[in-house]
Amino acid sequence: MIKTVFIGLGSNLGDKTKNCERAVYFLEEHPDISIIKVSKWYKSKALTMDDATHPDFINGAVQIETDTSPIQLATYCKSIEYELGRIPDTRQWQPRVIDLDILFFGNEIVQTNHLTIPHPSLHQRLFVLKPLSELMPQWIHPVLNKTVAELLEEHMVAATQCSCE
Repeated sequence: MIKTVFIGLGSNLGDKTKNCERAVYFLEEHPDISIIKVSKWYKSKALTMDDATHPDFINGAVQIETDTSPIQLATYCKSIEYELGRIPDTRQWQPRVIDLDILFFGNEIVQTNHLTIPHPSLHQRLFVLKPLSELMPQWIHPVLNKTVAELLEEHMVAATQCSCE
């Protein structure tokens, strides 16, 4: 059965925009994937640990249709990352040539040792919500039961209420 799927992309090493565009090209080359829409590319600050400094990211999202399984798609996304030169790193939030994350896979909820869908922190990240909202603002998060537009609005309101210095 064909599912509508959203994939987040990001790069903060090398030619970031080209890396993201090449990832879209590889998705398009898969015989069981059809690209429906690609968002604009957005620049965002890198999330870091321990006050580390990393280059800014280019982020975007892709809407596809596929009849592959979530595990098959995740495996293919990992193969694209490796093809484009990503080196596996067990440390979180490290610079990377490319990162592909399955954000939504239809309305499915997937929880395995290696894959969680919907992406567990997508609702907390502006660099995910902006491109997703551009593609499909009325898409409903199957766990939070809110639209992408509502999640984006909540994120924006929370950000303006922050009393950070």
